[in-house]
Amino acid sequence: DATERAIGLALEWLSRHQEPDGRWDTKKHGGGDQYDTASAGLALLCYYGWGVSHDKAGKFQGNVKKALKWLISQQKENGDLRGKGRMYCHGIAAIALCEAYGLTEDPTLREPAEKAIQLIVSAQSKNGGWRYNPEPRDADLSMTVMHVVALNSAREAGISVPDATIEKATKYVLSCQDEDSGGFRYQPGGGEPGFARSAAGVMSLIMCGQLRHKATQR
Repeated sequence: DATERAIGLALEWLSRHQEPDGRWDTKKHGGGDQYDTASAGLALLCYYGWGVSHDKAGKFQGNVKKALKWLISQQKENGDLRGKGRMYCHGIAAIALCEAYGLTEDPTLREPAEKAIQLIVSAQSKNGGWRYNPEPRDADLSMTVMHVVALNSAREAGISVPDATIEKATKYVLSCQDEDSGGFRYQPGGGEPGFARSAAGVMSLIMCGQLRHKATQR
């Protein structure tokens, strides 16, 4: 009961701070407006995680509807959901759209979700990871995990993701693992392994279907 109350209070807080157009103004809370698509995506995941959706009558249905409408209005023709931010924002927003589509099967959400995923696929670097911009150049583990989660969410929602994309992502994540400790670095051969990076590496491998891989188990 205490947990349910805490979640309800958190959603109340989100709802009170939502802007009339559906977004959350991060500038009002010490951030910048370059994070608006990411904050909308994270808020949507909170609502959906508690069983609230735009197609189900309930207390927060209107908040979810407004947030989805605003988020989709920010998407560029090529699927880009970064807003004024970097690919972190796109990844979070893409996860939210895929989860919304997967949970509701609303046909109007399929195209925006597909376009967001197509951009991720096209932005994968030749070594298999992702970086700050939607260009297939460099890569790092923290950016890669964000987009691997989005690809996994897409697959679970029934949106096509090339097997080759997942295979390349797996190889990149494995290349970031420290052979001695089993932890994961920010980039292959770059810096020491850390807890957050290792969590990202393990999460990525699990999302790529490598739960039983020896690197994951380490």
